[in-house]
Amino acid sequence: MLELVRGYDIAGIHFDYMRYPGGDYCFCDGCRERFQQSQGAKVERWPDDVREGGPLAEKWQQWRRGLITSLAQEISDSAHALKPGLCVSLAAWPDTEAGREWYGQYWVPWAREGTLDFVCPMDYTTDDGHLATQLASQVAAVKGAIPLYAGLGAFEMKSDAELISQIQTARTEGADGF
Repeated sequence: MLELVRGYDIAGIHFDYMRYPGGDYCFCDGCRERFQQSQGAKVERWPDDVREGGPLAEKWQQWRRGLITSLAQEISDSAHALKPGLCVSLAAWPDTEAGREWYGQYWVPWAREGTLDFVCPMDYTTDDGHLATQLASQVAAVKGAIPLYAGLGAFEMKSDAELISQIQTARTEGADGF
């Protein structure tokens, strides 16, 4: 990403898949070694002790979140230093708690603390009620710190009318755009 910032006249960079593929990832030897080093202790039953229900599960999840957060912060800080005015954005997991717990992507602090210049939650649904609930939660979480643009799943819709309805829902729920 920083190579793009250095070498091209771009307006911004967009984090997509700035998360783990799931909560049961990664238990490689390198992650084990780095996690143990961060804890100052050996994990006796790897990976059982760090999996859900294990005695170190919460510490493991915090450590994973920290890695994703520090990567996003480092890229954002470096990109902004190279090109002030550049926008850094994220295709965010729509359910902030699931994103935090399962994918290691806790984007709410990124929004509030300046890592992101705007956020695009992936609100891909054909259910306007579900969209309204997601957006209400997301808008409340961001608290106006940065613009929030609803990522609408037009690819899932069967008509223009469905998309128009979702645009209206996004506006009603306080999204800054779509």
